Amino acid sequence: MGSFNLSDNIWLFKNLDLQWFGKRVKDIHRRFDALIEKIIKEHEEAQSQEKDLLSILLHIAEDETMDINLTRENIKAFILNIFVAGTDNSAIIAEWGLSELINHPNIMRKAVAEIDNVVGKDRLIQESDVQNLPYLRAIIKETLRLHPPVPLIPRKSTEDRTLAGLDLLYCKWISWSKCVNLFLSSSY
Repeated sequence: MGSFNLSDNIWLFKNLDLQWFGKRVKDIHRRFDALIEKIIKEHEEAQSQEKDLLSILLHIAEDETMDINLTRENIKAFILNIFVAGTDNSAIIAEWGLSELINHPNIMRKAVAEIDNVVGKDRLIQESDVQNLPYLRAIIKETLRLHPPVPLIPRKSTEDRTLAGLDLLYCKWISWSKCVNLFLSSSY
């Protein structure tokens, strides 16, 4: 909840909800649950022929022949995770990308020129346009390199390899740090 919680930090109070955090968390959970339940019911009542993620999840939950046992609670948790978990990271990455462009106006001008040439000035960029915008894709990749959404990005090596003079052994965990904060304009 973003503030100091006595129950988390002083073991004597661990079973007491002195600051009403537990009550507030339960209230927020109840409200989210009601909202997602309403979305699911409206989706079921609409009976649209168009398939989307929610209709696929509901189909899996209803089909008893499936190997996957998916409950309504599982679906609600999954939908909540989509809404809540990814929004903060996406917004922060977009802010970082814009701040990098503001700090590098020559790169912003080149990106705008590419978008104007490929998309034009009279419509918004569509997902199908992105494949024709290599400079914009490079900006996005460079933003993610400089400001990754998580502080350490774990990877597991798939083979023995030497990288930058370091021996990376098969099946060992490797963490990449976001402290690589050198802006490489040559990436563009």
